Amino acid sequence: MVVLYAPSLEDWAGPKGNQLVGDRYRWCGRGVLVDHKPGLVPDAPDEVPTAIAVYLRLFEHRPQVPIPYGQVQVDGRSRLLLEEAPVTLTGELRLPDIRQEWSQATTLRQLNWLWQIASLWDPLQRLQCESTLLDAQKIRVEGGWIRLLSLDYQPSKRPLKAAELVREWLAWSSKSRKPLKQGLTRLLGQLMEEGHSSGSAIAQVLKSWIIEWSAAQKPCQSIVAAFTDPGPSRDRNEDACFPFSNSGITAPSDRTLAVVCDGLGGHDSGEVASMLAIETFETQLGQQLEHTPGPPSDLPGHSTRKTYIDTLLQSFLSANHQISAQNDKESREERQRMGTTAVVTLQEGRLLYSASLGDSRIYRLTAQSCHQITTDDDLASREVRLGYGFYRDISQAPTGGALVQALGMGSSDYLSPGIRPLILDEDCIFLLCSDGVSDFDFVERYWRDIYGYINQGQSLEQVAQNIVRLANQVNGHDNATAALVSVQGKVDRETDVP
Repeated sequence: MVVLYAPSLEDWAGPKGNQLVGDRYRWCGRGVLVDHKPGLVPDAPDEVPTAIAVYLRLFEHRPQVPIPYGQVQVDGRSRLLLEEAPVTLTGELRLPDIRQEWSQATTLRQLNWLWQIASLWDPLQRLQCESTLLDAQKIRVEGGWIRLLSLDYQPSKRPLKAAELVREWLAWSSKSRKPLKQGLTRLLGQLMEEGHSSGSAIAQVLKSWIIEWSAAQKPCQSIVAAFTDPGPSRDRNEDACFPFSNSGITAPSDRTLAVVCDGLGGHDSGEVASMLAIETFETQLGQQLEHTPGPPSDLPGHSTRKTYIDTLLQSFLSANHQISAQNDKESREERQRMGTTAVVTLQEGRLLYSASLGDSRIYRLTAQSCHQITTDDDLASREVRLGYGFYRDISQAPTGGALVQALGMGSSDYLSPGIRPLILDEDCIFLLCSDGVSDFDFVERYWRDIYGYINQGQSLEQVAQNIVRLANQVNGHDNATAALVSVQGKVDRETDVP
């Protein structure tokens, strides 16, 4: 069962009785439908209109931006269906808009929401959708997440200036703490004097404020555990993880590292490639956490030090070099070359960076939600990001799951890991996993069980083991690995001080 939202059907009366829309979608009201045949590929346009292609080009910004699922014929017109939109089966908007929740949010969460909006401004402006971010009705919030209901594509209108975004924020923040209102007023004045500024520049200012606010909070502590298993159908395990499997949980810390690598199936010595990558990440990223005290260096005033984003990128390039050099030394060619996927989380205080290459994944779980925060490096995802078609349609092609990049398979000049910073303002769990766990929508189907293991009083190490064992039962076709980062990120309202 998949819950969908059709923006153009928000005011449609809908069918009467139990009649299905398009012979497969149950109408729930207010643009909400449920697909009762999710195993069938939805209808998709042969040529994607530009107004729909903008969603596809923002594919990597899930879950903040919903993604096209398919289309359905209603009253003689094709209507776009979106998945991962903030709606429920009742036809009501599941999530409140940002103004409704603003006064109840902590200062850190308010800053987190604004930072996400500012980070979305530039990519939406390039696609002529930036006016979406000035419409509070379309900006829904789910805990610390910003969730857009739909996009406002307006190609005929003049580009908006980022100062208009800050002006809108001042209208929302009438009940904010005085220092935040004063800071936004100063920021607006600076933008008006400059005449123009980018969303990324505003996001950088907000990130510096977040670090300042976080310094007055209790440390954001996390623990990490991991487990890997060959699975019931494989003789050897080409997966690898850090912390190492069965090593117990790490001590609580505000600086954590977790890694999962999946040696490429069908290539010799995949397990060698995955362990080479793990060793590189452990050495380079572990040293960064150990020897870089103070605020993250990707903030104003810290430009002389290496940033965490720089270090993450360099660690991927180094791992690629190590594996490629081993391939060259052993004269390995084409499919004889060993390689590996990799996903990494690097936490420093209330900032967590996720990084990925290949089709291993990272999910963020809370008691209420589960969202994939990485984008697979496969042919289908690349075609979607180029705006060529819908993922559920393109992924059916025989080559849809073929990887377009992985460690050890090519030159570092063309390597582009996906790196994404996140603000930690609530309790949550990050699940890093190989495709032996994530295949066939395993996490999407069983995330409530996964989160329930924690509530049952199991240790994080036991939870990781149970995830892998359940995945072996449900999937069982590949090695299976899970690493968990359990974040204690909730802000105490009594100590929520600027």
